[in-house]
Amino acid sequence: MSQVEATEKLLKLNPGHPLKTGEILDAFRRSGMQLNPKNASTILYTSLKRNGNFERVAGQAWGLSEWYPDKRKRRDQPESSENRESEA
Repeated sequence: MSQVEATEKLLKLNPGHPLKTGEILDAFRRSGMQLNPKNASTILYTSLKRNGNFERVAGQAWGLSEWYPDKRKRRDQPESSENRESEA
């Protein structure tokens, strides 16, 4: 199981409860998952950031995108031409 899959499973076990990168890594270590000690945090952060199933919450924690449907909508909505013209 990849770290991304394991993170998704972990978050689904605790619905609505976002976890910090370090908390996720601690859970992986407790489960016996092998991690690279030098850059485990960077690898996990980058993997979650690139995956659309996760949202960064409160600048520190990770939650599932399905928990935050409004956040996804705002990001996916195209900018109106009115807003673009006022910025020019």
